[in-house]
Amino acid sequence: MSGVVDRLVNESGKKLGRLSFAIATARATWSYKNQRVQLVFDGADRVEAAINTVAVANGRYFGGAMMVAPDAELDDGQFDVIAMGDFGFGDLLKSGRRLYKGTHLTMDKVTARRARVVEAEPIDRGSVIELDVDGENPGRLPAEQQLMLRAIHSNRVEQLAAALLAALPPADPFAPSTIVVGSQLVARWLVREIALARGIAAGLELVTFDAFVEATWAGDAAGRAARLGALDRAQVTAALASVLADDDVVRALPPVAAYLAAAPAPGDRAGPRRVQLAEQLAELVWSYALSRPDWMPALVIGQVPGELAGDGTARWQAALIGAA
Repeated sequence: MSGVVDRLVNESGKKLGRLSFAIATARATWSYKNQRVQLVFDGADRVEAAINTVAVANGRYFGGAMMVAPDAELDDGQFDVIAMGDFGFGDLLKSGRRLYKGTHLTMDKVTARRARVVEAEPIDRGSVIELDVDGENPGRLPAEQQLMLRAIHSNRVEQLAAALLAALPPADPFAPSTIVVGSQLVARWLVREIALARGIAAGLELVTFDAFVEATWAGDAAGRAARLGALDRAQVTAALASVLADDDVVRALPPVAAYLAAAPAPGDRAGPRRVQLAEQLAELVWSYALSRPDWMPALVIGQVPGELAGDGTARWQAALIGAA
């Protein structure tokens, strides 16, 4: 039913936010007829049932703050699959408030299970079962959902390597597994550990986070058409170092001029400080691009974002970023 809800919300608009979904849910509840669906979990377990809604959830919420999967974890490597079975109008009314609180899993016609791959298709020929994908209505069944991302956290590389080896599928040269690493040094170490554990390190694509983001967001046709590209910290560092070597720019920024002039070494005594400052500023630009992209339009033209208007340090940082 949630695919129908999405369609109704998109047709009427989302100006009312959470209330838009509540109104659309009420409209769909009144008219929706449950459909018979076949679900297949991880290619093995097969279930056929009359279904009102199935949520294949990586996170806990959907539909304007409904806590449909209260036990879901973003980084556990599995979907939480919540099936609301052959619900009648009365069942749906009872589940309304419970869905927002996440207490609906104890209801008689609700089931929950976990899987990495979920396939769904209608049983009855001619059935039209609409999809809900992240608040949009992109099509209808049949469909397959496969979890592509698993995050493992630890401050010990041995534990991370062990968890990776446990989760890594068998080598497949036609469908390599992508592993995002912190640096090329970590990538080389990891290849060695995988080879030692498995006898060979094959069917792998190890990429840094920067490269992964660029391939994900800028590598498709739309990204190429928009000329999207990842922010290259090395190039940003070089551009900032070049700006810091421009005496006219530095003289206009007394705090920067004083910092470079205080270098103790003879000759081009400010050289090391220019490089260090450029590296620090490039890291700052990178962190802003990730955490505060709304600041970037101002910074790239040398202006201070409104939230930093009273920060004297931000003024010379913005001037250098804009000049680069």
